[in-house]
Amino acid sequence: MQYGHTPHSVQLFNYHVVFAPRYRRQLLVGERKERLTEVLREVGRDNGWEILALEVMPDHGHLFVSADAKTKPEIVVKRFEGPRAEGGVPGTPEDADPLDQVVFPVHGRERVV
Repeated sequence: MQYGHTPHSVQLFNYHVVFAPRYRRQLLVGERKERLTEVLREVGRDNGWEILALEVMPDHGHLFVSADAKTKPEIVVKRFEGPRAEGGVPGTPEDADPLDQVVFPVHGRERVV
């Protein structure tokens, strides 16, 4: 966790994102948990963000991430939800159970990931 510096300010932006399967079903176990953890870490690494904490429980998860000051909070969430929202996580069977979707609450409505 590092402070961002500009000529006139010092910033530190950390975001706490909570995600859950639809209806809080206990789906995030075993291979799903490992794959979700791997994908979230990969997204953070690809965007240059530091994942400070990541905890995945069977029915929900918490992601604590540090991003730069130039990135809007909604962009951070959108990037993490992107791999599932854009047609599935690579390596996930196409005939997977439709309930096996992670949901991020964004701006008062649900977004499927």
